[in-house]
Formats: sequence, structure tokens, C-alpha cells
Amino acid sequence: MAGLRPTLRQPRNYDRNRALGRPRVGKGAYRINITVEQQLLAKTDRFAKNHGLTRSQLIAHALRHEMAGDGASLNKK
Repeated sequence: MAGLRPTLRQPRNYDRNRALGRPRVGKGAYRINITVEQQLLAKTDRFAKNHGLTRSQLIAHALRHEMAGDGASLNKK
């Protein structure tokens, strides 16, 4: 028996029922690709950092805020 390998055990905090990956917010999230001007993105990142938000959180907040209004701030063409 001395030549046998010790059995591999799961870590103490292992939970089989725990879902892997990011936690769901609302009904889940989708990753998207968008194009943004470099300076606007830099300002966005600074603003988010100064307010304790991630870039995604700030963009989602801005989208919700804009859609909740009447859209008057948008240039309609």
C-alpha cells in the first residue's frame, strides 16, 4: 500500500451546487462590442472610477436613464 497515491480530495469550500461564472443580474447579461471615441472612453473610465462604478455599470445606468426620459437630449434625425 505504500506505493499508492493519496486520493485527491475536493477543497473544503467546494460546493457542487454552486453555479460557476459571474452572478446573474436581472435576467442575465450579454457581452456586446461597441465603438466609442478614444477620448469619450477615457472620460467614461475616469468618471466610473471616481464614482465607484465599473464601465459596464455606468453604461447600463446611462442607457436606463436615457430610455426612462423622453429622449429630448438625443439629436433626432
